[in-house]
Amino acid sequence: MAKQAYKAMDARHVLSTVGIDWQRSSDNLIYIKTELHRRLHTNMYYSYVNTLVVNAFNKGMSDYKKGAKKSVIKYKVGRTLYWLKQIIRLFDKKRDERIWGMKWILRKP
Repeated sequence: MAKQAYKAMDARHVLSTVGIDWQRSSDNLIYIKTELHRRLHTNMYYSYVNTLVVNAFNKGMSDYKKGAKKSVIKYKVGRTLYWLKQIIRLFDKKRDERIWGMKWILRKP
């Protein structure tokens, strides 16, 4: 999650709730090239990330209410962060993000 952006507040709240330090945890942090970083944080990106992280939390809560261990909530959020990082790494490796058919994530508002 973006450390300062107001638009990332929902996802940061979820991470804090499940015990992931969004400022220091390797689950959340990723090194990417400055070129990508400047273009990544768009309104659509924040919406996409917030939706995925909140949905993972809600799915984990649903499973917990059905009898799963409470740790399933953090696991589902952590797995979502893992896959988000994999997608971002793909963009970081390919300078032309259109190759991956996901230009809409990086589009400037």
